[in-house]
Amino acid sequence: MDSLHTGSDELVYIQTDRVSVSIKGQAAHPDFQNKEISDRKANIKVVCDESFEIILKGEAAFGPLMETRFSCIGNFQVAPLFYEQQRYEIVIQAEEGHTVEFWHDNYSIRNKVGQVGHNTRILSGIINFGNEIGFSDLVIIIDGKRFA
Repeated sequence: MDSLHTGSDELVYIQTDRVSVSIKGQAAHPDFQNKEISDRKANIKVVCDESFEIILKGEAAFGPLMETRFSCIGNFQVAPLFYEQQRYEIVIQAEEGHTVEFWHDNYSIRNKVGQVGHNTRILSGIINFGNEIGFSDLVIIIDGKRFA
């Protein structure tokens, strides 16, 4: 699990045996692009029913993955990656033989992510959290089973 190369706009990349998820965008708020924010911390939590690999932009404190009988959970402390009123591209790709869906509580986010053309294995969209950047669950549904 390494940090992304400098200059990449990929903020988060998660890979399992059945799906990959990429979130791209700028890891800075336009009003604070020249300010140092490394002393501020944010958390990203991944819950999955199988083991996963994750790559996060910048320096991240990787805690141990907690594996239970039914899930694999990772909590990661990072410099803030997401900001209010910013646009982020999310791409979700199911591996061959699997189906994928996306769900979010906020309809304005949920309906922005959809199937790419006629390819049922790839979902993509531009999401904006508006002013609700705090806690947010991005739910990936694989083969009809829901994961947060």
